[in-house]
Amino acid sequence: MTVLVTGATGTVGRHVVDQLLSAGVRVRALTRNPATAALPDRVEVFEGDLEQPGTLHAALHGVERLFLFPVPETAREVVAVAEEAGVRRVVVLSSSSVLDTSGDNYSGEHHRTVERAVEKSGVEWTFVRPDEFAANVLWKWGHSIRTEGVVRAPYGNARRVLIHEADVAAVAVAALLQDGHAGQAYLLTGPEALSQAEQVRVIAETTGRSILFEEITPDQARASMGRAMPQPVVEMVLDYLAEAVARPPAPVDTVERITGRPARTFARWAADHAGDFAAQHEGPSGIRHAERKETMPGTLSEQSVQERNKELALSMAAAWNRGELHGITKHWAADIQHFSEDRPVPSEAMVSAMEAGLAAFPDLQMEVKSIVAEGDRVILRITVTASQQGEFLGKAPTGRKVTWYMLEELRFNDAGQVIEHYDVFNYLPMLKKLDLVPADVL
Repeated sequence: MTVLVTGATGTVGRHVVDQLLSAGVRVRALTRNPATAALPDRVEVFEGDLEQPGTLHAALHGVERLFLFPVPETAREVVAVAEEAGVRRVVVLSSSSVLDTSGDNYSGEHHRTVERAVEKSGVEWTFVRPDEFAANVLWKWGHSIRTEGVVRAPYGNARRVLIHEADVAAVAVAALLQDGHAGQAYLLTGPEALSQAEQVRVIAETTGRSILFEEITPDQARASMGRAMPQPVVEMVLDYLAEAVARPPAPVDTVERITGRPARTFARWAADHAGDFAAQHEGPSGIRHAERKETMPGTLSEQSVQERNKELALSMAAAWNRGELHGITKHWAADIQHFSEDRPVPSEAMVSAMEAGLAAFPDLQMEVKSIVAEGDRVILRITVTASQQGEFLGKAPTGRKVTWYMLEELRFNDAGQVIEHYDVFNYLPMLKKLDLVPADVL
């Protein structure tokens, strides 16, 4: 039996790969960049991209079972290619957010699109629907714990049933290898409901660190989170935290029922990730201070510089989504160099193009699919969705919504300013979708 794991280098995917190998299964992994995948030697690594279904044929050849990472834009095409290749069983990494049927849950609609595509196919399917990942703590609080020993968050009494990513993988592997799971949708949680303040206490106790919890208002959180994520996601997070105070979720025993052992505790997760919370800056005599400390340029460790640069890059993407050019340009160095498709672009021309784009596409939304920091550079893979509602390149509005893809690379100086900006995407197919260029140009 051969199993293909998509999203193999992700939080859950790596555990799926390892657990399948432990079960003696032949494992293939799909990744956009095999050279940096760092997967075990026994794994057959194939280059491919779920956003480009045509790249999957080689990886799917001879595969009977598929672990599917959720990419809604191409889910239907990916499932069709898999079914044509002979895949008979698909286990989908979904989310508990699909249970919210209000229609305005960003995450729910994302995952529901993938589930529907698989349901309509002829394959045997299982949906794995984890509630909140314990690993979310890393991007929410990791930086402030490492650098300040403090967590600032709203709704300190919000209780969540955080699940260890290894347990999500264990249920997925059971569904891939065992019979009896076809047509099932498994809600997964951790074994305990802990408030945010209690989560911080557990991290402190497990890591032996002194970590303070400082509750902030929802408005303060909204402003802070809005620098790093789209506004719909910010509102979704704040809504579920408020809900978790009023109506705390209850743990379910799905992990134990499916795997035969209890779900891992949050303390176990914190112990497994203790290194991710290691202190990077301390005050005199090792004393940890709760107040925010300003750091002089050049004193940050390489890891914290990279984290800072990633946060700045995400904040600029969020500013795009709010239509706030100042939220982008304020991070540019005075001598910044811009390159588009390897062509130099003066800053004035870049700003003019950005202003024209936002005027013509007021609903433009950038979704950061992945972000990687290497040295002083940050590389983002972005999906852009927009509809032309104003004149653009002399063309009247079409009103049609289109999606295109781009890579953006930002290089930062020690002060956290962008000194080089590169973007790469194929303009012509995007413009053709908008009827802005004739067919014979393509």
